[in-house]
Amino acid sequence: MHQLLPSTTPSRIRWRILLLLLFISIITYIDRVNISVTARQMMPALGLTDLQMGQIFSAFVFGYALFQIPGGWLGDRWGPRRVLTFAVIWWSIFTALTAVAPTLPLASLIGIMGSLMVVRFLIGIGEAAALPNFNRAVANWHPPNERGLGIGITIGGIGVGSALTPPITAWIMVNYGWQTAFYAAGGLGIGIALLWYWYATDHPRQHAHVNNAEAELIEGSDSLPDPPVPLEGRSGKAWGTVHDVFTEFETREGRPPASQAKGNGTGGKKDIPISSTPIRTGRKSEPASIHKSKTTTVPWQAILTTPTVWWLTLSYTCLGYVAYVYMSWFYLYLVNVRGFAILQGAFFASAPFIAMAIFCPLGGWVTDRLTEKYGVNCGRAWVGGAGMILAALSIIIGANIEAPYVAIGFLSLGAGWLYFTVGPFWSSTTDLSKPYAGTLSGLMNTGANLGGTLSPTLTPWLADTFGWSVSLGIAAGIALLGGLCWLMIRPEYGLKS
Repeated sequence: MHQLLPSTTPSRIRWRILLLLLFISIITYIDRVNISVTARQMMPALGLTDLQMGQIFSAFVFGYALFQIPGGWLGDRWGPRRVLTFAVIWWSIFTALTAVAPTLPLASLIGIMGSLMVVRFLIGIGEAAALPNFNRAVANWHPPNERGLGIGITIGGIGVGSALTPPITAWIMVNYGWQTAFYAAGGLGIGIALLWYWYATDHPRQHAHVNNAEAELIEGSDSLPDPPVPLEGRSGKAWGTVHDVFTEFETREGRPPASQAKGNGTGGKKDIPISSTPIRTGRKSEPASIHKSKTTTVPWQAILTTPTVWWLTLSYTCLGYVAYVYMSWFYLYLVNVRGFAILQGAFFASAPFIAMAIFCPLGGWVTDRLTEKYGVNCGRAWVGGAGMILAALSIIIGANIEAPYVAIGFLSLGAGWLYFTVGPFWSSTTDLSKPYAGTLSGLMNTGANLGGTLSPTLTPWLADTFGWSVSLGIAAGIALLGGLCWLMIRPEYGLKS
C-alpha cells in the first residue's frame, strides 16, 4: 500500500500533470481544426460545396456546445483521469474515422455529407469534456494561488495547437494525402490518452510520487472538512446526523458552520479540502472525500440562483463570440481585405494565436498574484475586466488603422488580451464551488460556444452589409460588454445558499 513520501521539500508532480494537460489541449485543437486545412483537398475529391463544408463544420460546434455541462458533471462525479481518457480516445477514434466517413455504410443511407456531419458531431461530443475536465484537474492538483496560472497554461495549448496545425496538416496532406492527416491525429490522441491514464490520478494523495509536503501545499487553505452529503445507499436519510456532526466540529474549531459561510460548495470562502486521511485501495491511497463526492447531487438551485454564475457566463459568451472571429475569419480578412498573398497571409494569421499562447498563462499568473494580495473578487475581476476592455480597444484600433502590419499587431494584441482573461474566468468557477468546478465551467463554456455559433455567420454578414471596420467594431463592442460584466462578478461569495 502506498504511503506519501516523507520530505520537507514539496515534490513537483503537479507540474507534470499540468504538462500532460497541455499536451491534451494541443491535440484537442489539432483534431478540431485539421479539417479546415484538409478541406482544400476534401471538397473537390468528395464533391462538396462551401455551404456543405460549412454545415459539416457546424455539426462539430453543435455537439461541442450541447455536451459541455454533461462533460463537466462527469468530471465532478468520476474524476478527470477516467473522463479525459475516455473522451480523448472517443474523439480520436472518430477523428480517424473522418478519413473513411465517405465510404462508411452510413454514407449510403444519408450521403457523404451526412456521414461526415455525424462523425464531426461525435468528435464534438468527445471534445466537450476537455476544457471542463482541465479545470477539474487543475482545481484538484493546484492550490488556490496557482489555479489561474495552471488553467492559463493548459488552455494556452489552444494557441500552440493553432500555430502548429496548419503547417503540419498541410505538409502531411500534400505528401501523403488528406486521409493520412486524420489517421495521424487520431493515433497521436490515443497515445496521449493512454499516457494520461498511466501517469495521472484524480487527486495528489493518490499519486505514488507525490510527497506529503506537496499534498499539503496543494491542499493549502483547504482547512474545512467536506460539506455534508447524503450517505451512499441511504437516499439522504442520514443527512441530519452528518450535518450535526459537521456543525459541531466547526463550532469547536471556532468557525461558522459551512451552511453559514460565504463561499465554496453552497457557500464559503475556503475551498473544500481533499481529505488527509487516505482510504487504502490497493495500488494507491484514495481520499475519503472522493467517495463522498460521487454521491453528491449537483445543487442546481444554488447554481441557477447565483447572479455571479450568469454574469460570468454572459461575459464568457462575449469572449466566445470574439474568439471565433479570429478562428473563423482572420486569415481570410488578411488575404481578402488587407491584401496579403496566400502564403504571406497564412504566416501572419498565426500571430493572434501566438499572442494567445503567451497571454493566456501570463493572465493566469497575474490573477493569482492579485488574488493573493487583494482577495478573490479583486484578483479575478481586475484581470478579467481589464483584459476584455484592452482587447476591445486593441481590436477597434487594428480594424481602423491603415498600415497593414500595424493593424496585424493591434489585432493580435486584441486576441492576446482576450485570452489574458482565461485564468480568472476558469478559476472563478473553482472559487465559486470547488466540488462543482467541472459542472460550473461546463455551463460557462456553453455560453462561449453559443457566442461562437453566432460569430462565424454574423461576422461576414456584417462585413458585407456595413464593411469590415463595422463588423470588427461590433466584435470590439461585445468584448467591452464582457469586460463590464466583471463589475457584477463576485466569485469569492460562492454559490447562493
